[in-house]
Amino acid sequence: MTPKNQKASITLLLLLLFSLLFQLRGAAVLAMPRVERIVLPNQLVLLVAEEHSVPLVTLHLLIDSGSRRDTPGKEGLAYLTAKGLLLGTSTYSVTAFREALDFMGASLTSWAGQDNTTLGLRVLKKDLNKGFDLFMEALVQATFPQEEIQRQVEETLAAIQSAEDRPGEIARKAFQRTLFPDNPYGHPVEGTRESLPRITPEAVVQFHNTYYHANNAILAVVGDITIEEVRAKLIPRLSQWP
Repeated sequence: MTPKNQKASITLLLLLLFSLLFQLRGAAVLAMPRVERIVLPNQLVLLVAEEHSVPLVTLHLLIDSGSRRDTPGKEGLAYLTAKGLLLGTSTYSVTAFREALDFMGASLTSWAGQDNTTLGLRVLKKDLNKGFDLFMEALVQATFPQEEIQRQVEETLAAIQSAEDRPGEIARKAFQRTLFPDNPYGHPVEGTRESLPRITPEAVVQFHNTYYHANNAILAVVGDITIEEVRAKLIPRLSQWP
């Protein structure tokens, strides 16, 4: 992650931290809370803000792997890679993975934007260890099964076709292409009808191997957790992320 991209990502995460704290505290949030910044030996940047009013912990990981990183002709690659994080790992099938999250009442989401991919976990404090295990499973042990990737391609193609019936969506995409001609920002994050069928599970794995690294990411941790707990429970695992 370049210094410029890192600065923009940190700014975005600080705003996100404030938003999360506002949700927890309500109108009591009048100023930005104290944020601890930690840089791990693998160059992963952590931003930690404590908020103990509600027994919840939220993690938001930003990776410099948005749609502007798509391979030309394979627009939608970043999008499918982000979706694929939750479609099965070396330990869990997609069904077992979802059941494990549901059992805890936890939320784990992944999505791609133009600049970044975000992996987000929201879990009760008492289930943090298990929730963090699933977070790391998705991040480093996703297997991107062929049948699940193909199903995601088909669902995305159906959504694109449905959007073609909405004039506002057509206008938005046309404006985006006009504003950024011959530019990575000019194509839809989710790809196109032409590009999606070209994307193979092997291409998704290669994209993941290229961009999903600690020195290309920033992690925000906010909620009912102390700096000491972050160091004891999260950092040992995060430090092993290559």
